[in-house]
Amino acid sequence: MVTSLPPLPPGCDTASHFFVNSPIAQFRLSGTGGLLEANPAFVRLLGLADASVRQMFDLQGWVDRAARASIATTLASGEPLTNQACRFILLDGRVVYVRLTLLPVPGGPAPERLFDGWAEDVSAGHRAEEERQRLEELFQHSARLDAVGKLANTVAHDFNNIITAIIGYTEVVDEGLGPDTTVRADLVEVKSAATRAAELAQKLLGYTRRSAVPEVVVNASDVIRQAEMLLKRTVGGGINLALELEPELWLVRVAVGQVEQTLVNMLTNAREAMPKGGIVTLGTANRTITATLANAFPAARKGDFVEITVADSGCGISADNQLKLFQPFFSTKVGAKGVGLGLAGVYGAVKQHSGFVVVHSQEGAGTTFTLYLPRFNG
Repeated sequence: MVTSLPPLPPGCDTASHFFVNSPIAQFRLSGTGGLLEANPAFVRLLGLADASVRQMFDLQGWVDRAARASIATTLASGEPLTNQACRFILLDGRVVYVRLTLLPVPGGPAPERLFDGWAEDVSAGHRAEEERQRLEELFQHSARLDAVGKLANTVAHDFNNIITAIIGYTEVVDEGLGPDTTVRADLVEVKSAATRAAELAQKLLGYTRRSAVPEVVVNASDVIRQAEMLLKRTVGGGINLALELEPELWLVRVAVGQVEQTLVNMLTNAREAMPKGGIVTLGTANRTITATLANAFPAARKGDFVEITVADSGCGISADNQLKLFQPFFSTKVGAKGVGLGLAGVYGAVKQHSGFVVVHSQEGAGTTFTLYLPRFNG
């Protein structure tokens, strides 16, 4: 069955009717790229007033640099341009992704030649693809951290067993030595070095192993207040430690010692980023993570969390180094100033408490570490 369409208004031809009412942006250009006509959809796409669009729009000036060569070739040669991916840079700074088509109007040599154009807005699809790629990168980064953690756990177990044997044998030898032997001093140094190595192995094991320390339900703001003197000694002189604690903070279930050590590790990192002094702000807040926010962070999930932030005014961290921060043995310190387990320990401790860590940093503009610990609901 064929249904006839209602007649067009008097004086309105089919072509002009579709031009004006088309949902796709359509326009006509001169041979130099100047705008001669534009339909309402094109005006809306550019975000301009209808009266000003002809005066303000020049195709070569509004598209991104990568597409200008193809457009210039079409304007000069009269060859069609079909589905050219490009971006319109709008006056307010917004970017619109489009597929651009230019077809020469029959008749007329250059530069009198005219072009009909179509610009299909594909911004939604482009941004969806960018978001998919970003989430894939976040997933791969999280998977790499987990793989490194498993490897570190295996190595640390074997290393710890070897160190335990060394310490045990030094004690056996020590018991068999006479009181006046000069070997004892050397043996004490061996045992001391082995003990330090054992402590290193325990830190590495803490990156992935759930602590046996009992967990208690606490207010994280209270934990910070009780450890305030320790935390001030950690940042040292020349650095001001500012506390911004939420008085009505939700409760969390944590191993208090691990939380204190995590704060010490982060403050140590902040102190070393500010050799000339500065400000470190330690804060707490209640935060509800929505599904949208959860998709933005590795290992995050929606729900109620207690937020602990450590923000410094230091030198900042490069984007490349931010991807490696929580890997065991990675360190930005020069020489032998660090073994690269402080932030790895932070990551491990927070993960053991079913939380996650977010880092925001810019070189020359400081760094903010934010820990998210799940709210205790009883």
